[in-house]
Amino acid sequence: MDYVSPDEKCKLDELFARAIYSKGLPLSTFEGPHMEAAFRALRHSLPSDKAFGGRSLEKEYHKVMERSKTTLSNALCISLCADGWTNRRGEGIVNIVAGTPEPIFLKSVEPGPKMEDAEFLFSAFVEVIDEIGEHKVLLTNTDNAKVIQACWRLIQQRYSHIYAVGCGSHCLDLLFKDILKAAFFRDLFADVKTLIKIRKKRKAALCSFQN
Repeated sequence: MDYVSPDEKCKLDELFARAIYSKGLPLSTFEGPHMEAAFRALRHSLPSDKAFGGRSLEKEYHKVMERSKTTLSNALCISLCADGWTNRRGEGIVNIVAGTPEPIFLKSVEPGPKMEDAEFLFSAFVEVIDEIGEHKVLLTNTDNAKVIQACWRLIQQRYSHIYAVGCGSHCLDLLFKDILKAAFFRDLFADVKTLIKIRKKRKAALCSFQN
């Protein structure tokens, strides 16, 4: 007889909950008659969205936090990376990630109107650095915006052993953007666009002639 034991069901619920959380899916993803039919065929019934948003979420949160704390505690040297993003509501946020070297998400900061305030961003770094232990942090890695560069100076004034560096990939991105603005490349791209238009017109004329 095909049977899912209580222990197996608990493990499956945990795996499905983790899948929802990791992908940022709605808690009601597995609800509805079609999903219910699919999981009945698998001999499994899922908890409701309330369970996914309650005990399952709480359990997964504590498990992830414990694993993160252990990794940070065992790390001998840590780097902090920060970058600006936009959340689902279109609001600006700053994500801070620790490199142990395994990346560990630490926190999201919602600066709001203080997005261009170096002191505010500096205070966010200080909170994280002091929580981890300043003796473990070697460097901070961010983009190269002017407000961030001002934040670097504040970090290095407070923590003389911590290096503040910009993102190499971001530097290359800015470099290539500047190169492509040069007259030679601008004219080259204009010529390429012209050639593409000519080829399209010739192709359209040939198709019309063949028809």
